Amino acid sequence: MSEETYALQCWWGSRQEDAESCAVRLMKTMGRLASIDGAFRNWDKCGLSADQKQLGRLFNVNRYFYDYPPDKVIMELGFRVRMTNQARRPDAALIDMQVGAFGSENPHRNHLVIVPSERRADTRQPWTASNLRLVMRVAIEEWNVQEASVDCFRYFDCKRSQIGPSGQKRLFSPWEGWITYLPPSQARLVTAPKGVGVEVLADGGTLYTLCEEPFTIENPKHMALAGAMQRALAPVQRL
Repeated sequence: MSEETYALQCWWGSRQEDAESCAVRLMKTMGRLASIDGAFRNWDKCGLSADQKQLGRLFNVNRYFYDYPPDKVIMELGFRVRMTNQARRPDAALIDMQVGAFGSENPHRNHLVIVPSERRADTRQPWTASNLRLVMRVAIEEWNVQEASVDCFRYFDCKRSQIGPSGQKRLFSPWEGWITYLPPSQARLVTAPKGVGVEVLADGGTLYTLCEEPFTIENPKHMALAGAMQRALAPVQRL
């Protein structure tokens, strides 16, 4: 059986934030992730230390600029930051984010992606749903996300989609993942399929888990649960 690759993907709509507030969020995120597993330590921060002032500089230098005049910032696009750790190892973790963007009705205006190492650093064992729910809760709580899922890369072709006018494939969202987060407004409209784990968070949002063991497209039971979750999400999905 092939070993899958996973990523936590989080989305939210327009939210204008300055570099300092984003630095605070990132500093708290890194601290909490490091307490979950050693795979989330020793980040490459472009030579900057992980204090609030230095991380604020990291956001400020990672802005979008107009071609002309070249020193004019495109404020509406916010900041784009990407960090890895243990860069010379094949199992490095990754954080990729576009944050502080505003001025659009796009519910995916901002994003945070966390790609864990292939295996946990502390145990050298595969990640389980219990491990990754902790990671997801950090992202939800520190960034106030509106949509999130732990995705298996090889499963993407199975997600509900539609071909747009330009011929481009577009996914319906929120989509089902190994773990799926829905905010309260959507969770109340969704009935979890039998066999899917449900955890209601303090704010009324809900985590839906397909299986505790690593999800794989080669397991028929996992695929059946994913298909059932896809159908359950239909009432809240949009293009």
